[in-house]
Amino acid sequence: MIIASILNNYKCYRGTNFVKFISESTNEMNVIIGNNGVGKSAILEGMNSFFNDAEWIINSSVKDDVFVGMVFLIDKEKVKQRFTAREVSFLDIINSVYWDKSTGDNLFSEMRNHLLTKKEDSYLVAIKKEQMGKNYELYLFKNMQCDEIESIPITSLNNMLQKIVNIYSYLYIPVESSVPEFLKLETQGLQTLMNKSIREAINKALNDKRINRRKKKISVLQIINEELEAYIQDVETDIKKINAGYNYSLGYKQTKQLTANHVTEVIIDSFYKKRRLKKNNTPIETLSSGEKRIALIDIIYVFSSKNENPEKELILAIDEPENSLNVSYCYDQFEKLSQIARTFHHQLFITTHWYGAIPVIYNGNLLHIDGNHIIKNFDLYNYYEERRNHPDDIQLKGYFDFVSSLLNAFRNENYSWLLVEGKEDKKYLEFYLRKQIDNVRIVPLGGCANVKKIYEYLYISFNGAGSDFINAKNNKIICLVDTDTLCTPLAMGQSHLSSNHPLSKNLKIYRLNENEDNHNIDLKTIEDPNKNPTEIENVLNPQQFYDALNKVIEQIGNEDEKTALSKFEFNPNVKNSRISGDYSILNPISGNCFENKTIICDFIDKYKYEIANTYTSLGNEDDIPDWIKNLVTLLKS
Repeated sequence: MIIASILNNYKCYRGTNFVKFISESTNEMNVIIGNNGVGKSAILEGMNSFFNDAEWIINSSVKDDVFVGMVFLIDKEKVKQRFTAREVSFLDIINSVYWDKSTGDNLFSEMRNHLLTKKEDSYLVAIKKEQMGKNYELYLFKNMQCDEIESIPITSLNNMLQKIVNIYSYLYIPVESSVPEFLKLETQGLQTLMNKSIREAINKALNDKRINRRKKKISVLQIINEELEAYIQDVETDIKKINAGYNYSLGYKQTKQLTANHVTEVIIDSFYKKRRLKKNNTPIETLSSGEKRIALIDIIYVFSSKNENPEKELILAIDEPENSLNVSYCYDQFEKLSQIARTFHHQLFITTHWYGAIPVIYNGNLLHIDGNHIIKNFDLYNYYEERRNHPDDIQLKGYFDFVSSLLNAFRNENYSWLLVEGKEDKKYLEFYLRKQIDNVRIVPLGGCANVKKIYEYLYISFNGAGSDFINAKNNKIICLVDTDTLCTPLAMGQSHLSSNHPLSKNLKIYRLNENEDNHNIDLKTIEDPNKNPTEIENVLNPQQFYDALNKVIEQIGNEDEKTALSKFEFNPNVKNSRISGDYSILNPISGNCFENKTIICDFIDKYKYEIANTYTSLGNEDDIPDWIKNLVTLLKS
């Protein structure tokens, strides 16, 4: 994984500029935002120069000392599979310098401190490539002592650094790139994405000895050469009958037999170049710019999902994936990109002007670049809830862009939206709704405050809606939040549009609330006075939640947490999955009940997503809680 880049006199970055790609933690997803001309694309172009020796773009104020560096965090097991024991010993020396030596570079030192939990399992190394340089070199931060490295032979060092870079495959797609050209099967870009070279595949097919003949295995290429040679000999025999001087002899330094390289280009020209991507039988070349952009991300998504156990780690960089798109398609585009990073674990870098990505991409690193090329990093997980000292324009633009995209989709597409607090809520709801309704999108927004804020923007838009909104009367937007201890009211003071409004059934906000008398789960309005603190972990199938909790504590819990759970048995006489209080899935056997429940509740708060993953992996999605059935009715009505 790349965790930082160093740009020195590259494009708009004058002097040495350290660009880190981690905030509080490492993430495959990196979103780069900022106004035009601040240097967003320059970061991706610099990486392209480093990995692929693409055109070097020099800062206009200098003529030399141009280089790009990368800081790598590499899994030790992956290195040991590719490197010799001698190379590993050299890498251990280099690694100790970057982990342990003091440095005058505050940004690097700060980043290194965030990574200390990975020290035992990962190599840390910085490598640079100069504009006119032939080899990769170590990049040493200022004041970093490196006497130990001088003991490594220079040839061995160069070879090792090249091997480190070769672990990765970098694919950059500029905003102005030709989509139809990129999507051709024989192009380098698509073959990089597939982690497969068509030429290598053809060579292998031609040279593999897999045809049985007289107890021997021969290759297709061998058969072709034998047949062609036999034909030439027959022809020469015939023409020599006329004049013995005739022959089809080889030219100077020409090989007698065909090689795979001779045949490969002909096969590619005759087979692959005839096959061009179409959509609904329409060639990609004739689609609109927006449709081409959609096709680009669709194909990248598909090939990324197939790229398992690659020979090289794929790093994908895309300039402005929302370019030329109607805003109603932006969410789809960024959801696919998010999955490439989150689900398929390919490191992804995107530049964007669509700030609507910020509320919906709930795991990743956000880089904001201002007009002075100053870069600030933020963690996208619960970004707004953490209320960091971010630039003033990010939050407002993020909400407006997302709401604009959502409203366009609401008017023009045949699906409804379910806006929830977190990724755990989405996980549970997808599990139960996937068989019940197929045209709903569930979007986690990173907290109750965000869901309420989005609802308030939507309320204002819907309240003054014109006929174009009313024509979308079958679609729904439902916001769903927990009942927390404060349960603050909405700014406009009401949860629903007036009953006589033509869109009153289309926009709703509800909160989950467990009735203290009968323990039914109700969908309440925000202003309803009945407020019993209720989270989604409290309103699930009790046996299944207990099994999931038990399994996760067994796998990753510490001894105190395991002991705390062992002091209880499952209570089969409850309707819901609540842990705290007297009406609980846990019946005490021994020990301090309150103290042990507190330990378990703290564990749940810490490992919500792991429990959600385990819960949904246990199946039983047909045993649907009643409140989810009510939610389905609301979405379908």
